[in-house]
Amino acid sequence: MFLIAEIKIIKGMHRKPLGKRKEHFEEDTKTGSATRWIIVLGAQVRGRKITDSLKRRLDCALAYLTEHPDVHVIVSGGQGKGEEVTEAYAMAQYLENAGIDRGRIVQEDVSVNTLENLKFSGKLIEDADAPVGIVSNNFHVYRGCRYAKHAGFKNPFPIAASCHPLLFPNYFVRECFAVWKLWLKKY
Repeated sequence: MFLIAEIKIIKGMHRKPLGKRKEHFEEDTKTGSATRWIIVLGAQVRGRKITDSLKRRLDCALAYLTEHPDVHVIVSGGQGKGEEVTEAYAMAQYLENAGIDRGRIVQEDVSVNTLENLKFSGKLIEDADAPVGIVSNNFHVYRGCRYAKHAGFKNPFPIAASCHPLLFPNYFVRECFAVWKLWLKKY
């Protein structure tokens, strides 16, 4: 079971994002939809400061948004212990300071976990059938996309940010247990 979880996580990490393909930016003739949204999953903020994992997600989203100027972003995350602001607010400020127009950024600021990030973000997007990019760290995108499907998104695709290489083994093992939990709940 551990090996299967590892394989799924690794495949998710290295799967080419569908959103990089041209067909996701031209209107799909079958569904009439195209990629117009990415969702950046929240991660801890210390006070008002972006942590390394969250910065990596935001830098990945920033590159994607710069490459695709018609795409909007939902920054998703509430306020946890030790956080002076919501994760969504801190992320929105980071992206704005990096040059992303405020009109392209939507804040989902009440969620407290990955599943809530995606359920609440889904309420902010009219077309659940349209492809939606899920931005998270490489070890987390498999689970993020699985939760996105459970939350009602028909076509989520991974946009994998890096993680700190020295912390990767810890994240990877921890994520295997989280994937098992996801499977046991049948998400």
